[in-house]
Amino acid sequence: MVKHMNSEQITLLDKLYDTYSEKLYIIARYRLGEEYAKDAVQMVFLIAAKNIDVVFNHSNKNLWLYKTMNNVIKQLLYNKKYTSDKKLREVSIDQIMVFGVSDEYEFDNLGIILELKNVLREKEYRYVTERFVNGHSNQELAGIFNMSYSSITSFGTRVLKKVKKYLEKRDKTHSKIDK
Repeated sequence: MVKHMNSEQITLLDKLYDTYSEKLYIIARYRLGEEYAKDAVQMVFLIAAKNIDVVFNHSNKNLWLYKTMNNVIKQLLYNKKYTSDKKLREVSIDQIMVFGVSDEYEFDNLGIILELKNVLREKEYRYVTERFVNGHSNQELAGIFNMSYSSITSFGTRVLKKVKKYLEKRDKTHSKIDK
């Protein structure tokens, strides 16, 4: 059951939805497919409404939303919540909350990963999403990409250098605009 929210909390939830729902949808669609992505976004905001005090006081609200989306996806995919006809089972909000929420991410804003889709080649973008959204290790990525461990490590290093170069250029551009 969702708590009674005050007007500040309702306004915050509305702003968060307007700002992040599309980005969360893109992440969910990539991992769950079109059919379940909208449901996953709704689940994230139901969790946010249920835990509005935590969200309201959290220092990095967008990170909280992205981590919660990751938890929704884990619950739906990694726990194999499928029926015999390959449909996703209904999952309760309480089941998702078992994963908890944390601030651990190597990218402090997963929105950056969405920007990279226009910068990186398809294989490079897939590496970034598998590594930083899905949380696969280089050993796991070697299997996913059908490459040796040393090859995937070298490939990853090149991709991350390209990402770093893009982000540095982007930050310089943003700082010029802000002046």
